[in-house]
Order: sequence, then structure tokens, then C-alpha cells
Amino acid sequence: MPHEYQPLFRPMPDRSKNTGFPEIKPEPLELVANYYPFSNGRYEVTPGLSRLTRSFGNSEADSRILQIDRLYDEYRKQKLVARQDDLDKYICKGTLTERQETRINEFLINNMVTEYPSYFRLVSEPKRLALVNHLSGDRIYLDRAYRFIAADDNDSSLHPPYQSGMDALICQLQEDFCVLTIEDGISRLQFAHVCFPNNWLAREKIGQDFMALHNPVSEFEQANPRGHKIISALLKGGPYIRFAWGLSNDNHLRHLPGLNSTVCFSTNGDPLYVRVERQVLQGIPDIGCVLFFIRTYYYDCLWIKRRPDLCESLQSALMDMNTGALMYKGLQESRDSIVDWLRG
Repeated sequence: MPHEYQPLFRPMPDRSKNTGFPEIKPEPLELVANYYPFSNGRYEVTPGLSRLTRSFGNSEADSRILQIDRLYDEYRKQKLVARQDDLDKYICKGTLTERQETRINEFLINNMVTEYPSYFRLVSEPKRLALVNHLSGDRIYLDRAYRFIAADDNDSSLHPPYQSGMDALICQLQEDFCVLTIEDGISRLQFAHVCFPNNWLAREKIGQDFMALHNPVSEFEQANPRGHKIISALLKGGPYIRFAWGLSNDNHLRHLPGLNSTVCFSTNGDPLYVRVERQVLQGIPDIGCVLFFIRTYYYDCLWIKRRPDLCESLQSALMDMNTGALMYKGLQESRDSIVDWLRG
């Protein structure tokens, strides 16, 4: 059985007021899933793709594209804070066509109501569709071709208003979201809704090709010389899953470029966390797009230290990092001290 790491429980708020739509009683929000990509004791920059059917010990959650759990309210709150801070910093659109946008809207909605029917309901009205979120209270209206019409939000702090269907839909989820388009064998980032970045910003990456997106990643090009071909292959299938991870001195969802990029550590009490990204990729071949979902998790290293198997694996993975990886992860000064502490 996997070890369960559960952040502070947050009870689900009362959202029983009349919405004008058929009432459903949401089930209790689920436990937070546990993902430990360092458990093999190695640090890798290869794609590391697996089918979404692979089990990681989290029951049905592992097979879902989306992850909704007890931290839902905090993730949604932080998304709205990011939008209010600077919308264009976190949410950017390139050259997607209307057909691509509406098809993505349809895909997102279908997954929301299929994977979480207790939280989301799609209501058919005479001239439009309405997606009802019984967690946030939002109602998102689209025409029958899945073109965005408007949204009624249940949050007085929402500012600015939703800019598009994809903006409104992704704000109902705990994942960040990107869209890569494939044309003439080249994949480019054409939509990014990234409110929880890890030292990068959507507005600085929009329009770049797949390999350029990963320029900062140490040895990425050497490890993935066929990067474009890999993304093109993903267009025909999926969903696939991969993970990325590193260490952090805080558990903030937003890590802006240049801030907290160096991990500090001393035995005097510097907080230390493993930040994990669960990344799900799904191709939609009829519109030439690959959808990229990013869910961020944090695990306290004090908790990991008390689990001998995980602690040993983390030590091994940290020692497996070469100089370039240590610099990229901000660990060049602190890695050895952290490993010594984990061993103690």
C-alpha cells in the first residue's frame, strides 16, 4: 500500500443555494493523490511517458485526466488571484482557429462531466448549453457548436471576466493547461493557461516551438533529439502521463521566474518540499492539437524523511543529478547538505 500524504483537510463549503438548474448533491471531495516520481532513485530528463492506465496506487484517480480533490477551493482561489494580478502574464493565446477552440471546449466539458458527474453537469437549453459547476457555483454558457457565449460566476472576486471558453473552463479545474499545435512536423505552444508556473511565464513562451520551450532544461535536447517527432506521435493517441519534480523552500503554487530559484537549506529549520508536476498529454488529431494538463503537488520533506523507502529513493535521485541539473534545479549549493540531512 502507498504511504498517504494528506495536507490539511479543508471541508467542502455549503453551496446549496438555488442555481436554477437541476440539483445534484456533490460527493465529498476526494483525498489528495500521492505521486513520487523520484521513487526509482533516478533523475531523468527523458519524456518518461506512460499510458494513463498505469496505476500509482491512487485507485480511480490515476486513470483520470483531471484531478479534483480536497484542495479544490485553494487552487481555484489562487487561479483567481493570478488572473487579477496580471491576466496577460498567465493566460496567452496564439493562433488557434475557432474550430480548434470549440473542439477543445467540447473535449474539456466531456471530460469534466464524465470524470466528475457529481460536480459538473451539462444542461441542454433551447438555444444553448450550460455547464454547471456545483463546486464553484459558476455557470458557463455555450452555443451548440461549443462557442463561448457568457458565464455567470458565483465569486465576487472574479476580475477580469472570463475571456474565452477555455479560460472559463480551466478556471473550474485544479490543473494548468497548454495547447500545442502540430504543423509540418513542428509543434508550437499556441495557448497557455498557466497560473501556477514553475519559473516560467506563459507570455514569454507563447508561439515557441517544443524544443525552444525546453531550452532552460539542462541536457534536454541531448536527451530528446527527436522532440518534435515525439509530440507529433502523441497527436495520434493518448492520454499519456509523465512527471517532473524538484525541491522548493515553500509550497506556493506560483513560482515566478527569478524568485526562489535557488533552494536554501540548513538544519536550523529551512522548510523543504518536493514539488511534483503530474503532466497528462492528449492528442486530438482532427484539429492537429496536443492538450497538456499540469497538476502541481507538494510533499513535505520532513514527512518523506520519516518514510525510509521514499527517503532513500530521494537521496539516490538527488545524487543522480549532474552539474547541469543541479544548476537548473537551484540545488548546486544545497544538494549535499540536503542528502546528509535525509540520511541523518
